[in-house]
Amino acid sequence: MDRRRFLKYAGATAAVVGASALGLNYVSNEAPSTMSSTTSTTLSSESSTASIITPTQSVRLASLSGRLFFDYNGNGRQDGEEPAAAGAKVQLKDSLDNDVIAETVTDSSGDYTLEDLKIGIGAYLLHVLADKRFRYMCTSSDDVRPMSDGLVVSLTGGSEQLDIGLMEGFLTLPFDASVPVHIISYADLDPRPQQIRDWQGGRKTYDGHGGTDFDVYKQKVRAGAAGKIYVAASGWPNNTLFRGDRIFRDSGNFVWIDHSNGYMSTYNHLDEVLVSDTYYGRSVQNVERGQVIGISGKTGETTVYHLHMGCVYNGYTDRDLFRDLLYEKYVNTQLHSEVSSAVSLWTKDNGPQFPMS
Repeated sequence: MDRRRFLKYAGATAAVVGASALGLNYVSNEAPSTMSSTTSTTLSSESSTASIITPTQSVRLASLSGRLFFDYNGNGRQDGEEPAAAGAKVQLKDSLDNDVIAETVTDSSGDYTLEDLKIGIGAYLLHVLADKRFRYMCTSSDDVRPMSDGLVVSLTGGSEQLDIGLMEGFLTLPFDASVPVHIISYADLDPRPQQIRDWQGGRKTYDGHGGTDFDVYKQKVRAGAAGKIYVAASGWPNNTLFRGDRIFRDSGNFVWIDHSNGYMSTYNHLDEVLVSDTYYGRSVQNVERGQVIGISGKTGETTVYHLHMGCVYNGYTDRDLFRDLLYEKYVNTQLHSEVSSAVSLWTKDNGPQFPMS
């Protein structure tokens, strides 16, 4: 796929998780109690340089408990009617040799407890094996990672608590909860010329359209997920980016957010850009989920106020926000059998969620 098509028609994508299906049941429960103030659990990615156990370190007893739940809005807290994830397997592994030290299954409330753990002071991996629809796990809106990565947990002895939100996708809707959402068009999931098909099998799109168009007039646009600003192009139409490339002119003022896991979300036709980038050597700006990044508009080659939101994976592969349909599979099978089984990039399947207020 050439660079021009990527810039104009960026769609949505998602990672594939190694967790196996265990038949989760979803049970509504009240939000869990807050973490104990007397203990702490330090998290980092699996590639963390956190220390590991050596044979010379002392061994002590510890316990780790918490709750797993279906995190609709991806903030790491069990809010409102977010259901518990019952019947999920929780494993604690030695980070040195990946051996399972202890495991358990969550109860009907989504609670788990790993007791009498004989540990040294160091890092351990916590893995969750759950319904295959869950591809992400989070402990906060800024700590989102593929479930297959697991969590690096530092246990120092005593009783510690760690609640984990499970999500289908990692994006939330980029508007305030008070903004009415009307979709003008979805992504075109049929790559064949003059063939049109949206994720529902209908024609609410147009040929070659690679994102989702939201009908919003000068509203605050918020980051759909945490990341860093990759490109923030403003000053349309006088910016040299817009003068030098037709595809940039099509997009108008836009922002791309790098989510550091192969995914990048795009926000086009902005009236105003409120973040900065590294394109001209400026320092990196990190953004949180729900942070305001611009104001929706109609810049670029469009006459309608709207936000074009898309997502790309590893550079040049088109994706759709509502159904993560692998482009290669589409070409091979024309997706006649893929639409019903593919998974959304939203944190709740087919129901994009608003960022927390």
